[in-house]
Amino acid sequence: MKGVLFYFPNDSHQGQVQLAYMMKWSPHNARYFRLRLVVVWLLSCGILFQYNRSLRRLTFDTSVKKPPPVPTPCIAFLLANAAKDVHNSILAIESIDDYIKDESAIPLLVFQEGDLSSETRKRIISASQNREIIFPYVDFSSYPSGFDPLGETNNINGTWGHQQVSRFWINQLWTHDAVRDRNCESIMRLDADSCFLKHMDVGDALPGLKWDTVVYRANKMQKDNSAPFVKGLFQFTQLYMETKSLKPRNKDMWEKANTLFQKTGRLPSFSTDFEICKVSFFARKDVMDYQMAIADQQPFGVFRESWSDVHVRFITLALFAEPSMVDLNTPSSYGHGWRCPGIHGDIVEGF
Repeated sequence: MKGVLFYFPNDSHQGQVQLAYMMKWSPHNARYFRLRLVVVWLLSCGILFQYNRSLRRLTFDTSVKKPPPVPTPCIAFLLANAAKDVHNSILAIESIDDYIKDESAIPLLVFQEGDLSSETRKRIISASQNREIIFPYVDFSSYPSGFDPLGETNNINGTWGHQQVSRFWINQLWTHDAVRDRNCESIMRLDADSCFLKHMDVGDALPGLKWDTVVYRANKMQKDNSAPFVKGLFQFTQLYMETKSLKPRNKDMWEKANTLFQKTGRLPSFSTDFEICKVSFFARKDVMDYQMAIADQQPFGVFRESWSDVHVRFITLALFAEPSMVDLNTPSSYGHGWRCPGIHGDIVEGF
């Protein structure tokens, strides 16, 4: 009795081999030759299996894992199931395909609450010619441990939707399964009513980051009427810094925040309808610890005081990012809201 051995490189890709298949040798058995062709084809696809003598059949080796996908930039929306948002997102996707010539067709993640119909998903997918568009689920019915939404009263219009959106962009995105599965090295975040109006500038790297050392590309900085949405945020951060013995890495951004807060009770922010974030930075332990403290731990400021991701993003970068790590140049090709042709601010008639 002889055995036929097929070998296949393991996940290290360093030339080591693993036993893939063993079967009885029968040179006169035509079925063997046909099966051998199938085996070779499966091995070329990276599928490892072995012959189970007791069961007399082939079994797959589930212990062998596929190599992770190549790191890639990703594009992300958080889409509500509203007619105007769906309409606007389709226009946004069409503008991405028109003006961002990423040859590898960067994947687009449309985060949603599980309420988009199959017809709506098909319409969104059809907005792009060859881009992978997936619809990762976001569970807004889940709350931080220790926070009881039924026992709280500081919600907005009777729901916690605004707070859950801020929480998602502050600390939920970086560890989401879809981001991990696609191995997103950076994420270009867009609103449904975002768009691109022309081809990107020569040398631009959209939708990725231009330099490896940069962890954040910002939209315009703004000083809005934010006082109701930052109550206690700056004081909480100061106490957190004292507890953790932290000093701001970006002294200029921190001073802008401190000065504005002392004078007006407001905080500066980035307009996050567009931003590009390096995932490894925002998922880094010290950065994530702060982001979790902001949204998922006492005093639950994101929920109880409606601390917004636009202000938290600014403070996070002031604390943890060196000046050279933040790119403050908004792409000249980017537009938002009324600047985007065909964008609807209200319900679309006849949609």
